[in-house]
Amino acid sequence: MAAYTFNPEQHLRWFFPTPVVATPWPDSDALNAELRTVILDAEAAAEPAFQNVIGGWATTKDFFAWDFPCIRELAGHIEELLASVVAATTQGANVPAMSHFSLQSWANVLRSGGYHAPHAHPNCFWSGAYYVSVGRPDGGAPFNGQIELFDPRSASDGTIIPGSTFHSKCRLSPEPGMAILFPSWIRHMVHPFHGEGERISVAFNLVRR
Repeated sequence: MAAYTFNPEQHLRWFFPTPVVATPWPDSDALNAELRTVILDAEAAAEPAFQNVIGGWATTKDFFAWDFPCIRELAGHIEELLASVVAATTQGANVPAMSHFSLQSWANVLRSGGYHAPHAHPNCFWSGAYYVSVGRPDGGAPFNGQIELFDPRSASDGTIIPGSTFHSKCRLSPEPGMAILFPSWIRHMVHPFHGEGERISVAFNLVRR
C-alpha cells in the first residue's frame, strides 16, 4: 500500500462556521460626538422605551428614522455595511435585494454597573451594534463592557483537549466607531461595564419584509 499523507488544504473541511464581523469606521470622531449629544439629550427627556438594558437606558426601535443628519449618516453607513456582509456570506445565492429588508434600530446607554443579559434577536436575519462611545473602563474588572457571543453548538464544550478549536470564547472589546455584526440567532450578552462616563451603542436588526 502506498504511503498516505494527510493534506489539510485538500482533506480538511469546515461545515459549521459562524460569521462574525468587527469593523472600524475611520474618522468617525465628529459623527460620534454628534450622535452622543442626540442620544444623551433624548435620555434626559424620556423614560426608557423598553427594558432590554439592565441598569441602563434605551430608545424606541425607530432610531434610524429620527430626523437628525448624524443619524441619517449612520443609517446609510450601516445599510451599506449590511449589504456588503449579506453579499459576502451568501456564496452566490440568489438573495433578495436590500429593498426587501427593513432595519430596526435603537440606542442604548450604559453607565457603571449596567449590562445586557444573555439574549438573541428572534425573527431577524443579521443583528449588530455600532459603538458611539465606550466610556473610561476600570482596568481591574474582568471582561469589562465586552460583548460575548455564545457558541451555538450546545455540545462543543465537551471537548477538553487544550487548544482545541472545537470550542472557544468570542469576547470582543468595542471601540468608538466600531460596528459588530452577527447572525441574529446567536445568543449574546454584554458584560457589566465598570468605569466612568457612558457606554453608548446603536443596536440594529435586519428584518425580512
